[in-house]
Amino acid sequence: MTDRSQSVAVIVGVGAGLGAALARRFAERYAVALVVLIVAIAAAVAINYSIGWLIGRFNLKSAGGGLRIALICWFAFLLMPYTTIEAFSAFGRNPAEIVLINMGQYLVLFAIAGVVLGAWRRNA
Repeated sequence: MTDRSQSVAVIVGVGAGLGAALARRFAERYAVALVVLIVAIAAAVAINYSIGWLIGRFNLKSAGGGLRIALICWFAFLLMPYTTIEAFSAFGRNPAEIVLINMGQYLVLFAIAGVVLGAWRRNA
């Protein structure tokens, strides 16, 4: 992974966790374990680091290239497995609507991460 994509991946991943004080307050108010919030932040860092690594590995230098990589990752590793699970779920009466609702937010998050990581220019 290049220095450019590594530093940006950490920045974007930590961006999801910038509300640490709010997260702690949320955890106290709604009795959610702080460990769960820490795991969510670690997962965001890992996902963005992976997208950044792929962008660096394929030597992409544009927001469009980063967007393509992120959307391919979203489609292959998130949408398809979730769609398969939901299609065969015993409780899924409207699997298409449920998949669109649940995976739509991740589509936006992956797209933003791909654009930011792809467009990032590091002054060396």
